[in-house]
Amino acid sequence: MAGARGTGLLFLSLLASGGCTVDPTGPDIAAPDTRGIFVFFPAGAQVTEGLVSGRGFPGAMPEQATHALIESYPTGFEAVVPVAPDGSFEFRVVAISGDVLELRAATSASLDELGAPAFIRVPRTVVAPPEYLCCPETNTCQSEFERELGDPCPVAAPGVRTCSQDVDCAVFENEYLIFEEGQVEVTAPDENGSIVVTGVVEPELLVTLANLGKSAVGAGLDPEERRQLGFDDPGVRRTQISDQNGRFRFESVPAVADDEIIVRLQNLGGYTSPPYALLVPDPPLAGVDVLDVFPWEPLTNGEPGRVGVRISPFGTDDRGICPDAPNAPDGLELCMSGGLTHSMVQITRAQLDREADPGFALQPKAAATSATLPHNRGIEGNVRSKSLDLFVVLDLTAAAARDDPDGFTFDAARSYVRYLRARDRAGIVTFGPEGVQLWSNLTTDRSALDRTLANLASAPRSGEASLFEATELAARQLSARTSRNPGRIVVLTFDPPSGSEEEAREGLDQVLDLVERNPLAAFDGFTVDVVYVSPAPVGSSPTADFLNDLAVFTRGQRVEVPNANTLEESLANLRGDQVGSFILLYDMTIPADVGKAGTVFLDVSVSIPGSDGPRVTSYRGPLRIANAPNP
Repeated sequence: MAGARGTGLLFLSLLASGGCTVDPTGPDIAAPDTRGIFVFFPAGAQVTEGLVSGRGFPGAMPEQATHALIESYPTGFEAVVPVAPDGSFEFRVVAISGDVLELRAATSASLDELGAPAFIRVPRTVVAPPEYLCCPETNTCQSEFERELGDPCPVAAPGVRTCSQDVDCAVFENEYLIFEEGQVEVTAPDENGSIVVTGVVEPELLVTLANLGKSAVGAGLDPEERRQLGFDDPGVRRTQISDQNGRFRFESVPAVADDEIIVRLQNLGGYTSPPYALLVPDPPLAGVDVLDVFPWEPLTNGEPGRVGVRISPFGTDDRGICPDAPNAPDGLELCMSGGLTHSMVQITRAQLDREADPGFALQPKAAATSATLPHNRGIEGNVRSKSLDLFVVLDLTAAAARDDPDGFTFDAARSYVRYLRARDRAGIVTFGPEGVQLWSNLTTDRSALDRTLANLASAPRSGEASLFEATELAARQLSARTSRNPGRIVVLTFDPPSGSEEEAREGLDQVLDLVERNPLAAFDGFTVDVVYVSPAPVGSSPTADFLNDLAVFTRGQRVEVPNANTLEESLANLRGDQVGSFILLYDMTIPADVGKAGTVFLDVSVSIPGSDGPRVTSYRGPLRIANAPNP
């Protein structure tokens, strides 16, 4: 314990040097009892932060104390922390090895009354030994430094430690502390997206916690891919000193299911434990959405066909769930440790409406795997994504009237919005003859959105493509909301930006100022997806590159659609990737006289291992029959 041995001499030294400027006597409040205060040198996650951890055990503070003031000298920083009724407290303060910490009891957070001081010196930092690797040439241990210099592996000989993997060399890194399985527990994320990590180890050890995200899955991806798939390192690093009984507790740790939590121990002698890894469990299942039912391959009347179903289960933390299935029968590992399988999904009703038989039973069966189709399930997008706040920006210009005289745009937009997840919010902005207009702010009311889009189908369409102004309006609406949900914008246009290249560049810059990610301002940005509908290639216009820039600079997608009558399918595919979903394949027999499309009805029940019961949902939407005969 780094207690207050020699406190009196240390106090006199501080007075002589002028290092302490506060009144040493204070009011009639006793000094903290340094025999019950433990201070660690900067170590673990806090070395780069310059923080020193400390813990006061029960009785360390006098009974009047509600807060503790800790000041470091000569570094010159302070911290004010609450004191528990039993006199215990924890603190972290900016300091370095050899600093003197002055501790005082206070009767309020405002420090109106301070007690007498006590002093503790921060222990000297123990330099960690280098990392050691197992040399495959000789099966002996060698330091990473020597390896990088190109030194030969140590020769195997009596007394030289042999190894088969790097962990066998851990003793050279002072990894002597015992850390057994079951000593640490981690909770599932709560509704705020936080977990609690608790454990019991030896008393007075520095416990370091790090949330590495999904490093095991995303190791081979570039940083942007890791971000988009939710595999990035959230950068959560915490330290704490175990109490007199060896207990520690990290609260309010941001985490998502299947994040990798690493816990490590260290004592004042510099000895450590091997890193101990845990996976954050899934939260309870809150609900499920079916986003789409679509032909996986062209369907033919009267024959069996393969159909894909996009499914999105979500937990009580408002994030999508990737269920644990370590023994997946097809050998395919989705997400971190499993994924949604056919065994977790029960389709209790699957009907296709047609004129001859409005209740034709499709009788879906899980698609069989084969050499050409080795897997019958997959994922798209980030299946753990939160609820989404999304604006649809629609083109009502003369180009839209020219390339979509039948108004397929509005049917596609209605379908796109209708089959977003129930918890997603959507809004509508247009650009056209009346300039830029906000028709609906963010809402989960699908009926209201559907009515708005139906009314827009009869609106006049003329003018030029002022899509940057419309995107700017959508971005300002997203910026004004109080929700912390991710924001996204989908721009549907039939023409590149109007005006000169200089005007288009200025418009793009104004939008990017509002939507580009800015880590310094803790702004995650708004992703913008650009859907370009035109039989002409997007590159045929001098301002067309700005459409691509808008998508690329905001981590979005640019989708080119040659014909408006295929827009609905393109938007459905985009939606699945935007919100994240599982795709499960089913074989269904298509009725002979259904025609080019039918309306499919599904009742779906999803059960996830460890949850308290199934969650159900219903779906109603179109199913396209590509090989149906022409009428």
